[in-house]
Amino acid sequence: MIIKNRKRLRALIVVLLALLILGAIIYPFATDDRLQTSYYTVCSSKIPADFEGYKIAQVSDLHCREVAGLAGKIALEQPDIIILTGDIIDEEASDNSTSYKLIDEIIGIAPVYEVTGNHEVWYNKYTDNKYRAYLDQKGVINTDCRSLPLKKDGGEIMLTGIVDTNILHDATNDLVLQQIIGEMAPPLDTSKYNILLYHRSCQYYLLTELQPDLILSGHLHGGMIRIPFVGGLVSPEKVVFPKYDGGHYLLDNNKNGKIDFIVSRGLGSQSRSPRIFNRPELVIITLQTQQTLQPGIS
Repeated sequence: MIIKNRKRLRALIVVLLALLILGAIIYPFATDDRLQTSYYTVCSSKIPADFEGYKIAQVSDLHCREVAGLAGKIALEQPDIIILTGDIIDEEASDNSTSYKLIDEIIGIAPVYEVTGNHEVWYNKYTDNKYRAYLDQKGVINTDCRSLPLKKDGGEIMLTGIVDTNILHDATNDLVLQQIIGEMAPPLDTSKYNILLYHRSCQYYLLTELQPDLILSGHLHGGMIRIPFVGGLVSPEKVVFPKYDGGHYLLDNNKNGKIDFIVSRGLGSQSRSPRIFNRPELVIITLQTQQTLQPGIS
C-alpha cells in the first residue's frame, strides 16, 4: 500500500511539474501585449475609381490604455482617414489622460472621425461633455446620427454614424431599439457607397435594414479571452462565445446583396478584464473597386 501511494504521489508531482512547465511556456504568448495590425480589403463596384486604394485606420476600445507604438504605426500606414469606433475612454478610470494624448498624437496624421461608444455616453454624462468638448477643440469630427460625404478628387462616398444605444433608449427590446435607430439614422443614399459606424458589433442585426455597404464596429474586445482556433470566450455582457467578436464578415442585406462587416478586437479592456491570447489590434482597411480586383486576390 505504501509503495502504491508513493507511485501515485510521484505521478502527481510529475503531472504538476509538467503543467507548471507548460504554463511557463504558454504564459508569454497568452499575455503578449504587442500591437497587432490586421489588414482587410473591401471590394465593391459602388466604390468610385477615385477611391481605389483608399485607406482607413480603425481604432476602437482603447479604454485609456497605453499601447506602445500605436500612433507611430498609424502614421506609417499613411491612412486617408482615421475612424474611432467608440470606447476610446473609460468611464470607470480615474485618469483618461492616455486617451487625450492619443488624440493629440493622431490628429495631425489624417482627418479623424468618431462615433460614440457606451463609455463616451457615460463619461460625457457625468463630466458635462468634457471629452466631447475636447474632441471638438481638436477637430475630431463626430458622426453620431449624421451622414457626411468623404471626397477624393471627383469621387464621393458617404460616412454615417449611429450613436450608441445607451443614449437612445434604456429598453433592451430589439424591436424598440431598431425602430429608434431607424428614426434617428439619416436615410442612406444607396446609389452611393455607404460606410456605417456603430460601436456594438453584437447589435449588428439592428443595422442591416439601413442597407449600408460596410459596417465598422467594436465593443466585444475580441471576446477578451481568446481560445486558439475557436475565438472569443466571453463578451463584456457576459455572453459566452460571442458572435462577430473580431474580423471581417459578410452579413445578409436581404435587399442589396451582402454587407461587409468589420469588427475590431480593440486595444484595451474594461477595468479588471484580462486580454488572454488577444493582442491589442489596429485595423487597416483598404477600399478597392471590383473593376480593378485581380483574380485570386481577396
